[in-house]
Amino acid sequence: MVWMVSLATFLTSALSSVFGMLGDLLLMAILVEWFSVPHAFVLHGLFQLTANGYLAWLNHADILWLPVRYFLVGVGVILLVLGFLTFSPDRAQVLIALGLIPFAASAIPDGWRLKISTRSHAGLAGVLVGAVNVMAGVAGPILDVFF
Repeated sequence: MVWMVSLATFLTSALSSVFGMLGDLLLMAILVEWFSVPHAFVLHGLFQLTANGYLAWLNHADILWLPVRYFLVGVGVILLVLGFLTFSPDRAQVLIALGLIPFAASAIPDGWRLKISTRSHAGLAGVLVGAVNVMAGVAGPILDVFF
């Protein structure tokens, strides 16, 4: 099983590096099929933390830290609110959400697209991305809309 997860992680990472998207969605779908939803969320989170942490380390001089702070405040707010709810998505809900996320991201009209460089928009992005991430385990296409 370890070699299958490693291969899936490598192939979906390669897909993301070539096309700039879809790798995280596919990896989550694969992990949800192979593991229970909570285990898939944890594994995917560890993979994303490793990959994105390495990218942040490589590009730390180019990161605008003020929007990151407001984004994290927004994530903290939604996690605090959702912490009072009892919600655990099942496999079908996660897979449906994974299928809808790219369409939801592309359906946002240009006039409604928020700018991550604005403080309030960065906080709202944190709330939206945090909520989607709790429900589907992946929120990359939604986050991309803010950039």
